[in-house]
Amino acid sequence: GIGSGFINVAVSTLNPEVKSGIHNLIGSSFIELNPKHPDLNRKVNILAQYDGDAQAKALGVAVSAGISLGASVAVTFVDPVIEAYLTSDSDVSTLKIESDIPWIIEARQNINKDGSFVESGAISQASASGGGIFSGTGSIATAKNRPMVNAKAAVKGHLVIRNLTINALTYSLSSAETFGVSVGGVGMGASVSTADSDGTVKATFATGTTGKNVETLYVKATVNDNAYATSVSGVGGVISANGSVANATAQTDSTAEITGSSTLTSQQIDVESVARPMSLAEANGVSAGGLAVGASVATSTVKPTVKASVNANITSTILNVKAQKLTLDSILNSNAEANAAAGALIGINATVAKTYDETKVSATIGAGRTIESSQISVYALNNSKQQAITSNLVISAGGLITIAVGGSEARSTTDLETVAEVGNNTKIKQRSVSTNSFSVEASTTIDQYAQT
Repeated sequence: GIGSGFINVAVSTLNPEVKSGIHNLIGSSFIELNPKHPDLNRKVNILAQYDGDAQAKALGVAVSAGISLGASVAVTFVDPVIEAYLTSDSDVSTLKIESDIPWIIEARQNINKDGSFVESGAISQASASGGGIFSGTGSIATAKNRPMVNAKAAVKGHLVIRNLTINALTYSLSSAETFGVSVGGVGMGASVSTADSDGTVKATFATGTTGKNVETLYVKATVNDNAYATSVSGVGGVISANGSVANATAQTDSTAEITGSSTLTSQQIDVESVARPMSLAEANGVSAGGLAVGASVATSTVKPTVKASVNANITSTILNVKAQKLTLDSILNSNAEANAAAGALIGINATVAKTYDETKVSATIGAGRTIESSQISVYALNNSKQQAITSNLVISAGGLITIAVGGSEARSTTDLETVAEVGNNTKIKQRSVSTNSFSVEASTTIDQYAQT
């Protein structure tokens, strides 16, 4: 008709609570029946797992001889709460746990038992196209994945366990894709994609007010972020303008900690926090007409906080406190690519690609504590690998371009904080006479690249 238009909106939200735990366990013993030949399959397993997928798709087309307008909007929010716990309210003698078989307390999102990823999360797709004397279309896609994953042991009373593992882990996927085409006498199109992986993952062992004895203790938090945003925008007309914008952010925090006022006695203690963030933004635009203006802007950001800490009194043979920001194999932490092409009598297009890495990593032993151990290691590692690339092309058809203007900016910025420390007034005591080691180390590697 003379005028046509559409507005499509799709919204998908998930906010489940998945909790598994044991609270106020009274006078309980878990005994291996044959200590000389233990059954390796025997264990106490407290597991909370959530594998969820939320998708929103908005698709639209508007075509008319006169005015053609269209907009598609897709929004997805995933906000799960996942908890696995062993807790008690009191330190009375009846609330006690003794076990010589392993315990595992684990909370996980989108990760299988073997460590492989479940490819689900927050996914949004939006597309719009239009044609007419005046044609304008817009597509917007937003995807946010914000998990809260907690695994903890907080027993105030008597606790004697041979082997205890506390795991909190997530694979947090957020994906936003947009596609828009507008063709007319005056053609305008815009595509905006935003993907954000932003949550908290925490593994905690709390010593409470009475002493704890755990022969082997592993406390680990692991974050695998995958934020992906891509936008495509194309317009054509006597006067045409388009915008393509993609923003991706990976910022889920990872924390592994031991806290409490009483003493924890152990043979080996490992407290480890790991983050493997990945953020990718791609913005692509094409414009053509008598006057063609195009802009493509891609921004990729990585900024998790990664903490491993011991804030309790420890007596052990081995104590390792480790916090690490790593890359997923050879994949970049942060990657932004912006591409644009224009063909017109007057062609103006701009491309901007920016990457940021603002990760904070810390491995610490708190102030005013007493640590008696033969081997102590406090280690913080903050590796950064990112790139920003722009491509800007003005195309002439038979030499008809009279003015061609193109501007491109590629920028890669790193602002890291990496800390390994032992707090003030903490006492470090050797446990053995012959073999003792004590190291505190912070390490950073930066690999960044910008091309235009």
